[in-house]
Amino acid sequence: MKRLVYRAFLGGAFSLAVVVIGLFFWGRSRPEIKASHAKNERPGSIAHLPGGYTYYESHGAQDAPVVVLVHGSLYYSVIWEKNIPALVDAGYRVIAFDQYGRGFSSRPDTTYTFDLFVEQTESLLAYLDITDPVHMVGLSLGGPIVISFANRNPDLIQSISLLAPVTPSTEKRSFFEVVTGFLNRAYCTFSHRDFERQRAEQLAPLKEKMRRQFHYRGVEKAFASAITNRDRDKVGEIYAEAEKLHHPVLLLWGTLDRVLPIENHLSVLETFESVQYIPLEETGHTLNYEQYEQINRALISFFSHNE
Repeated sequence: MKRLVYRAFLGGAFSLAVVVIGLFFWGRSRPEIKASHAKNERPGSIAHLPGGYTYYESHGAQDAPVVVLVHGSLYYSVIWEKNIPALVDAGYRVIAFDQYGRGFSSRPDTTYTFDLFVEQTESLLAYLDITDPVHMVGLSLGGPIVISFANRNPDLIQSISLLAPVTPSTEKRSFFEVVTGFLNRAYCTFSHRDFERQRAEQLAPLKEKMRRQFHYRGVEKAFASAITNRDRDKVGEIYAEAEKLHHPVLLLWGTLDRVLPIENHLSVLETFESVQYIPLEETGHTLNYEQYEQINRALISFFSHNE
């Protein structure tokens, strides 16, 4: 057993060294991203916000109820491409955007914290003049971002939907587990391996689109910041503060999630007084892409019952 643990440690350390060194040299060879790149490569718009410019998409009628989609750490707004059309067809205005350091938004030379992403979300909604309560949806790391946004802006929240969110249970893992798990996901992206091997064919189109954000310099700094500054205590604080919220919550989680195990759902159930929990069989971490039809039905039903 000790030998297996030792080998696992060496393997993880080697992967860490390879990825960090590779990111350093590879990152220096690419151009810096500019707003013009987003306009050339993506169909959305650019908002110039206090923290930097933000790529966003707004779909649906301007006067329709608003749904805001918040992606996770290794993703950008393209992760929602199988969800947006169904939500628009159901009568919603859908806002999806790239967080700082991801996708085609600016990559400021700063520390990437939950507060930074919450402030970006607040600024974007103000820029779009959205003042009525919205349905917030957070995937993975987007989960605590959405919850933190709700803590700061409870009057702007109609409902909260969490898709395999980061929880305090996640932060109880050792630093080594967190780092190697994160780097394993990054390596899968860089090396053309799939996010989750058993779904290679299904996720292949998404994988190719996800890699486009790495064509420009700066994303590696955002990832490095996420590794070294995970706000380890902040996640617990966000969830503890959320106990005072009384908004309806939808929780969706894949039973085969290898990134954030489904057992972590208990943290969410313990935090909120009203949670509709739906486990998805044979589904991994990219659940909104793998099981998009089921996810879309669940979201639309939940929204319609909480207008």
